[in-house]
Amino acid sequence: MANLYFANDKSPKDEARKELIKHVRNVCDLEHMVCFASDDGGTHIVIYVEVEVPADPLPPFLRESLHHSKWMGWRQMVIKCPIGSIGTTIPIRD
Repeated sequence: MANLYFANDKSPKDEARKELIKHVRNVCDLEHMVCFASDDGGTHIVIYVEVEVPADPLPPFLRESLHHSKWMGWRQMVIKCPIGSIGTTIPIRD
């Protein structure tokens, strides 16, 4: 049934990515990267956010601002990663 929730029209990838980057910059000063990825559920938009302790929850403000199940029709995920990992262990993707 989840696939029905995400089966609607989606904005073009470039537009969705640019708008999400703007949104993240407005609510977060942490190092981050927005890209598209794919898994068994299909293609989705991902926000990688560098944090001190990835096992800890995001602060409530960031959790409410960043964690949406959909962004411009795309399934959205937030992935917390250790500081310094974007561009090193996590390759930068456009």
